[in-house]
Amino acid sequence: MSKKPKGNNTAVVVLLTVLIFVMIALTGLVIWMCVNLVNKTPQTTVRTETQIYTLPTVPRTEPAQTETQPPETTLPEPEHVVATASIGTMGDLLMHKPVFDTCLQSNGTYDFSSIFRYVKDVVSGLDYAIANLETTFGGDDYPYQGNPAFNCPDALIDSVVDTGYDMLLTANNHCSDTTTEGVLRTVKRVREMGLTPLGTQLSDEEPKYAVVDVGSIKVGMAAYTYATSEVNGRPSLNYEPEVAQVVSTISRLFRRSMSTRLVSPTRPRMVTSEPSEM
Repeated sequence: MSKKPKGNNTAVVVLLTVLIFVMIALTGLVIWMCVNLVNKTPQTTVRTETQIYTLPTVPRTEPAQTETQPPETTLPEPEHVVATASIGTMGDLLMHKPVFDTCLQSNGTYDFSSIFRYVKDVVSGLDYAIANLETTFGGDDYPYQGNPAFNCPDALIDSVVDTGYDMLLTANNHCSDTTTEGVLRTVKRVREMGLTPLGTQLSDEEPKYAVVDVGSIKVGMAAYTYATSEVNGRPSLNYEPEVAQVVSTISRLFRRSMSTRLVSPTRPRMVTSEPSEM
């Protein structure tokens, strides 16, 4: 038996091995191409036309600024106007000593016009002006001072008249600071200057109220204060021992033919920053 050459078998094996690797490579390439083809998303190109729109131009306007004003209060018109009048009542002419010391002039006299300069136009514009006189005109027999015993130079009354006041309320808790003599002298000085004192009188025979004509309107007025003196150990109202007498005086006002009435009370609560219930 003859032997086949060994070299031929080796060549065949090598050739087969190369073919196998080539086929494996081709198979892998085919598989990769298939996978890639499946996963690849087709790109679609869409052509859109761009249109430009021009919007109308609206001019810019600033928001209107409205001023905040308080609501107007319109009073109803009366059916028939008979007469009109303006009456003003003002608080205390409280004459502490530092106040009238500023009014002392170089010649030793007093001029109180400066303390009324800001209210003169208002007061003089009223048909009838009233102020509370929280001092006395006790004269030179008593020291000019403020609390606790008020006494003011007579020059004050001159400026009061010049400012335009018509009435002074003389009933208050300081009206008798210069004793009964000061009460009477104050009433006299006010009357001498042409003003009406209300709340104190020269005698019990004088009426304890006043009726004044303001623009053809009759106005009845009364003024009261507490603790001007003690009667039977009790504080009195304008020296009246019983409140019933005060009520009687006010009742007389209502029995007279008057258009309106004003009552001015002085209460004991002082130096407070809150209004009272009255």
